[in-house]
Amino acid sequence: MIKQLLKHEINLILYHGHDIGLVLLFFLLSTFIFPFTLSTDQLGSLNSSGGFIWCMVLFSMLLSFGRLFIFDYHSGELEQYALLPISFEWVVFIKIFCHWFSVGLPLILLSPLIAFFLHMPIDGVQILLLTLLLGTPTLSLLGSFGAALVLDTRSSNLLLFLILLPFYIPVLIFSVSAVDAALTHHSPWSHIALLIALLCIALAIIPFATTIALRDSLE
Repeated sequence: MIKQLLKHEINLILYHGHDIGLVLLFFLLSTFIFPFTLSTDQLGSLNSSGGFIWCMVLFSMLLSFGRLFIFDYHSGELEQYALLPISFEWVVFIKIFCHWFSVGLPLILLSPLIAFFLHMPIDGVQILLLTLLLGTPTLSLLGSFGAALVLDTRSSNLLLFLILLPFYIPVLIFSVSAVDAALTHHSPWSHIALLIALLCIALAIIPFATTIALRDSLE
């Protein structure tokens, strides 16, 4: 059953591949345009490149949550998932994982290219990748809960932004602080530990909270 769900989600990703492509294109264009606003001296001494990359990752992922459950909701498949012999929480977790795999992972792979383009030192790039590996799954988990809350409401995309941004701020702060610490030759590991704690808390709570929100939308 889990293999069938994974296969179904992969087919959905391929079917809606143009939406994911637009998200990645937004990320690339926004990050490549940014250096043109700076002089050569500013670009060479840029210490906020980690924060800029993280902001663009955050906004790119925000753009991708609108379709996380909406297709299944309107096609009636969400009701069928609730009747499957496996736990509905597993269905939600698989959808969250597939979202991260199709959106979060490509953003992680593209980020080193942007970091080198912004002349970020290798130490900063390594910590940036580590923060993205820990932070983007947390963003996907939180985004799934927000998407479930606004599933049956109008202006859902705007409402989703307003709901998620306050919850995204701790992930952004700890991630950017870790990168800045690495760039200034300080220890980033206290911030990394906080990112790990946020990810563990989200893994323990969000799939169940998202399941409850989805069941309420189905009633």
